[in-house]
Amino acid sequence: MQVFSLVGLLATAVFTHATLYGQASGRLSGTIVDQQTAAIPGAKIELHLPGGGTTVAVSTSSAAGLFFFASVNPGTYDLVVEATGFQKGIFRNLKIDSGRELSMGNLTMEVGAVTEVVEVSEAVLKVQTTNAEVTTNITNEQFRLLPQLNRSPQALLQTQAGVTNNGRQVTTINGLRPSYVNITIDGVNIQDNFIRANTVDFQPNLLLSDQVSEVTLSTANANNSNGAGAAQVNYVTPSGSNEFHGAGYWFNRNNKFAANSWFNNRDGIGLPFLNQNQIGGKIGGPILKNKLLFYTNYEAFRAHQQSTGNRTILTNEARTGIFTYEDTANNVRKVNLLTATGRSIDPVIRDLLGRMPDGSAINNFRVGDSRENLLRNTAGYSLRVRDNRIRDNFTSKADYILSSTNTIV
Repeated sequence: MQVFSLVGLLATAVFTHATLYGQASGRLSGTIVDQQTAAIPGAKIELHLPGGGTTVAVSTSSAAGLFFFASVNPGTYDLVVEATGFQKGIFRNLKIDSGRELSMGNLTMEVGAVTEVVEVSEAVLKVQTTNAEVTTNITNEQFRLLPQLNRSPQALLQTQAGVTNNGRQVTTINGLRPSYVNITIDGVNIQDNFIRANTVDFQPNLLLSDQVSEVTLSTANANNSNGAGAAQVNYVTPSGSNEFHGAGYWFNRNNKFAANSWFNNRDGIGLPFLNQNQIGGKIGGPILKNKLLFYTNYEAFRAHQQSTGNRTILTNEARTGIFTYEDTANNVRKVNLLTATGRSIDPVIRDLLGRMPDGSAINNFRVGDSRENLLRNTAGYSLRVRDNRIRDNFTSKADYILSSTNTIV
């Protein structure tokens, strides 16, 4: 199955039946056998959109009965198998995830006329035995069911095995350096590839829940089609279907019932302001049924907020050039550096100091060289700082199924 991926102004087109959709593709494999588990060669295998829709991929079983779809757009499909002398088999609702191989194992065909049909709905899949990949898939439905502060699917990565964050350092996967992780959406890398020291926690485009239909995390033995990276994080943009679906939403978080922090209360700083709104909507469906499908989403992120900052400021004596220190006998000594050097304060520095809080604003000693029983040269000034974040996210995707071997996404 060939898939051409158009993401923004980046176009990727590879004219082979290998991996064309990059990290966004999934893989499907299995073996066609009869009731005595003998291989059935030459069986025709088709992958359809759900409900008897358009054929999106076609394959033929090998002499050993094996079939393999190397590059399949993530989604839900029906698998149709036909072989001379056997009843047609239909396996419905197969979920193919990005960056993973779905192994069907042995698909048993029953002897009979081709006009007879055997349907298997919600087929129970066996344990993955075709490769040694360690992968986990998180769907959009799981995003929505779990509570989140800002609707970011990125935060859910830390709930997966092998992903750790101790709160003081950046997130790592299986103890690897963050730069060893490859993160893509629809097969296109979305990392800051200049500085990758915090690559798992930060991506420049800051994805939100309705921009992602699913994410697949490969923590070990990733397939070589995924490209660079010992660990892989593959996001997939939602696609439309043959039915119209849409939603609108408005989420609000504010500090109305929040408590102040212990340090703010100690420093005499009031509760920082917070009013965060996330408003948006999504819609997807057919433009041409079974042929051209679309999905679009818009979300406005408006966070008007304050955060607590702690700045180092000069004491009143230090502002006039007096340097205070303790000698080896712990005696407090002072020296006017301006007088000692025969200099006067620079006018530019005097102007800057006039714009800064003076020593009377000191309200903590967590920074600086002073302590509660001795004001030396610097101390802490805790205050509320405006920290607004305003962002507009827009996503649009179209899937055009040209034939069973070519799809434009």
